[in-house]
Amino acid sequence: MKILLLFVISFLYLNAQTAEDELTKLRNKFNSVHNFSAQFIQKANSFGNQNKIKGKFFYSKGNKFRVEFENQIICSNGSIIWNYNSFDKRVVINNLSDQPAIFSIDQYVSGFSENCKVEKINSGIRLRDCDDQSALYSSVDIQYNKGYTITSIDVKDNMNNRFAFDLIDVKENSLKDDSIFQFKIPEGCRIIDLR
Repeated sequence: MKILLLFVISFLYLNAQTAEDELTKLRNKFNSVHNFSAQFIQKANSFGNQNKIKGKFFYSKGNKFRVEFENQIICSNGSIIWNYNSFDKRVVINNLSDQPAIFSIDQYVSGFSENCKVEKINSGIRLRDCDDQSALYSSVDIQYNKGYTITSIDVKDNMNNRFAFDLIDVKENSLKDDSIFQFKIPEGCRIIDLR
């Protein structure tokens, strides 16, 4: 009985250690990439409604990102976020710090508290049960390939809504500069500035 108990404790310890090692390797890889571009598929399940949207995703260090859908662009230069809807000819501007951004990969890879539990899952890790009372998410699953390039992020918020996106055909360090993250407001567009 003591041998079985020792085996179980050893297994749990090694698994936890491996999950922490995986998170460290993922963070190291993420921090080594200056920017990337990818095709993506967004999947959301909110209050029982499921949506699936395809688009383009661009990322650069410093929490800069740009997401292009058919009729919408969400863009952040790291401090300001623009949400442009071409159908409504409207752009909403806000401080990134005032609006949690679901496309902010930095917050998933590096922003979680050290108090979160880390588990290994198929081709990735799960961050959950954070002691931080202000946490917006109850869990985040991050999938990656053998080179630790992120291929999918699946987020569950505190109200059990799920949001996921798959990154396809990731091209690391493919952007020449960060100009794509400075949104240029089209003429004739209604501007709602919430800053």
